[in-house]
Amino acid sequence: MNKRKILLAKNKIELCKKQKNSLEALLRLYHLNFQLLCFLLESSIPNLSLQHKKNKEVLALLTQELEINPQLKTLINKKNSKPVKIWLRQMDTTLKAMKHSLPKNTLSQINQGEAVFLLLNISANKLFVK
Repeated sequence: MNKRKILLAKNKIELCKKQKNSLEALLRLYHLNFQLLCFLLESSIPNLSLQHKKNKEVLALLTQELEINPQLKTLINKKNSKPVKIWLRQMDTTLKAMKHSLPKNTLSQINQGEAVFLLLNISANKLFVK
């Protein structure tokens, strides 16, 4: 994960929003936020691979590591991790509900996801500066 990859993904999300394809924008935003969270965890915990891990496993690891890992606390504090956890749990239920019908509140979830993206992007920029 680098700045260029984040910028390209964000541009694709903006393009989907302009084309009125909110569901695709929401899915792309979910994947971007999840990749950023995994990147932050992998960079602060040595010898950790989060490939093929599910949402709940990563959230449990985040909660556990925020208690004991000071390097992760400098990147994401508890106050900033709370909206991330809430949004990822909401997205988990939305993705499960998508098996039966299309969600109706995609625009509000996109707005919440963009707020989460800003928090994670600030944390990632702290790593890029180092």
